[in-house]
Amino acid sequence: MRHMETWVGITKEKWNRSFPLETREKKAKLNLLRKRYAVRLMLFAANTH
Repeated sequence: MRHMETWVGITKEKWNRSFPLETREKKAKLNLLRKRYAVRLMLFAANTH
């Protein structure tokens, strides 16, 4: 895996989380992501039941 040998990564200072730091905003964002995840699981083509 040559590409992994040369990858140096991203430092935590440069990491763009794009995630809110406020508690209320964080809870709202997590709920939205949970809903999206659940919908993707339910509507996945392999789920036939």
